[in-house]
Amino acid sequence: MLIRRSILFLTVCLLALAAYGFAAEPPAALAKQPSVGEGSCTGERACEGLTGRVGDNSCIGDFACFNNKADIGDNSCRGHQACQENTGQIGDNACSRNNEGYSCVGNSGEIGNDSCNGWRACQDNTGELGDDSCHASSIGGTTCLANSGEIEDHSCHGYEGCLLNGGRVNNGSCTGDFACGLNSGRIGRLSCYGARACQGSSDSVGDNACVARGPTRYDTSDACFGNKGQIRSDSCIGIKACYANAGNIGTNSCNAELACAYNPGLVGSKSCNAVEACQRSDGNIGHKECNEVQACMKPD
Repeated sequence: MLIRRSILFLTVCLLALAAYGFAAEPPAALAKQPSVGEGSCTGERACEGLTGRVGDNSCIGDFACFNNKADIGDNSCRGHQACQENTGQIGDNACSRNNEGYSCVGNSGEIGNDSCNGWRACQDNTGELGDDSCHASSIGGTTCLANSGEIEDHSCHGYEGCLLNGGRVNNGSCTGDFACGLNSGRIGRLSCYGARACQGSSDSVGDNACVARGPTRYDTSDACFGNKGQIRSDSCIGIKACYANAGNIGTNSCNAELACAYNPGLVGSKSCNAVEACQRSDGNIGHKECNEVQACMKPD
């Protein structure tokens, strides 16, 4: 009888320990549930497969944040498939605008506040993006689509601005439709303003360079379109000022319409500051030279 009572007592103790263990350690599936803010994850299959934290009023739309793996701030990822398969951290008020779709789909880079707003903005982006960057224009979206370069604050605004960009873009640059699409060089501060301003550029551009009016495709500036040479600060200001340039250009040079378009050679500082001054020039130009209209222009 004593043995039976001992066995019964031991059984009760083991059951009690097991019950305590379940209460103290909830199932792993429940412990790993991410935090979802108020008003978030609305839409068919929105947030399905979610593992990252979501702020308030985010992930709104069918498949929004589907399989998202990173943290998302407030009022972000709004629109059809917005932030689907995202793996990069996203700030507040990002990856949405008027609930347009596909923004930040497949993104893996860190995205700051108020960035990547517009249709397909930052889709497949892998670069780090600052605040207030990569905004689509009223004409269309795809800003910073498949970008792989680092983009600082207040940059890459416009239709296909910084699309397939691979270079570093500094603060306040690349504003205008196609402004720095396909760029692979370093862009300085407050540079490449205007439609197609630095599209296809493959070398570095300094500060306040490659600037011209014409923010939309209907009024192109082409200041440094297709550039292949190093451009110093405060240079190439004007419509097609350094269009298809292939030479290195010094500081404060080529500041006029077509001033150094198709230039193949070296241009010193403070030179070629007149309309068509050094267009298609065939030799190197020194310091403070060729500052009159068509002064060193080679005939077509």
